[in-house]
Amino acid sequence: MAFHLHRGGSVPLPPAAGEGRLAVRLGRRRGPDLAVGALVVDEQGRALSDRSFVHAGRRESADGAVRLADPDGTGFTIDLALLPAEAAGVRFAATAQVPSGPCRSVGDAQGPYVQVSLESDDESDGEDLARYELEEDLPARSSVVIAELYRRAGGWRFRALGQDCTTDLHGIAHRHGVTVRT
Repeated sequence: MAFHLHRGGSVPLPPAAGEGRLAVRLGRRRGPDLAVGALVVDEQGRALSDRSFVHAGRRESADGAVRLADPDGTGFTIDLALLPAEAAGVRFAATAQVPSGPCRSVGDAQGPYVQVSLESDDESDGEDLARYELEEDLPARSSVVIAELYRRAGGWRFRALGQDCTTDLHGIAHRHGVTVRT
């Protein structure tokens, strides 16, 4: 059973998370589709490189540790063991989309959430570890940095952030030091 978090809450991940793969899914109950991104960051919250930003246009990080995994583009596979030593964490962001392009507001997506599970080697679902559903009303912002995985005292933790942003995914990546080429 997944541990349900509130904004700002964190939970330690079991030691097996550092040795296996994690499935991280961003979604919503209903509303516009979400475009998602993940950033591999250092201790200062800066992306390790431009290739540390994983999104629909770049489906895998330079080290292969973070991959956009599912066909609908809202899930990631994270192999924590492949992350370089200078990687302090992985941040996850989302923006709402409408058919004509990026969004009105991520707040239009009702019940945005992120869920972390241990990925199974077979076809069965892995063990759910943590889930964060934005319960609070989001202001009329374009995007949200919803959560992060981060290193702490030799292990890994998951933290619910819920930081709203006035920019799109590329803007979030730029704020983390990524040069985005469109």
